[in-house]
Amino acid sequence: MKKQNKIYLAAIRRQMQECFRYATRKKRNEAFEILYHGWRQQGFRHGRNKQFYTVAWKRAWLAPKDADDLRKYIGLT
Repeated sequence: MKKQNKIYLAAIRRQMQECFRYATRKKRNEAFEILYHGWRQQGFRHGRNKQFYTVAWKRAWLAPKDADDLRKYIGLT
């Protein structure tokens, strides 16, 4: 079985919905954007390249290690 190399941001948003039960899709998406921005700011403080986050947002996926880090930041793991 092939290991998945991409974790889509939509999958993480769905996981957030299962955990936090937002009333509407709009509220869930707003919350996700705010949390992504916070995770991004944390990455800047640790020396991560700004372009990484912009590219990841536009392509809508992360590598498994980065997805796990985002999930941890959000409080899903």
